[in-house]
Amino acid sequence: MRNHLAEQVLDADMLHALKVYRESLGEKGAALNGLVELIEQTSQLIHIFRDIRPIKDKRDKRLRQLESIDTWFTDWESTIQRDNSMSKKEMSGCILSAVS
Repeated sequence: MRNHLAEQVLDADMLHALKVYRESLGEKGAALNGLVELIEQTSQLIHIFRDIRPIKDKRDKRLRQLESIDTWFTDWESTIQRDNSMSKKEMSGCILSAVS
């Protein structure tokens, strides 16, 4: 049940709802830009993992999508680690791999 909820929170439907909500906020909606970027990545992941077709070829576009998503998360983690305005505790809360 928890996995299904996680999918619902991170999928394309939530991305659409979040974008509509951000638009409704006008200029204040810019505060949600980072969250929208995150949900764009997670919704792609969920779309790939829900796909029942097997990956049979290394030229499968889903592999390139996964590489792109991995690059985004790696860049995100690097950006957080370079941010000197956060304490180590705050920083560890922002990095997904640091969550236990």
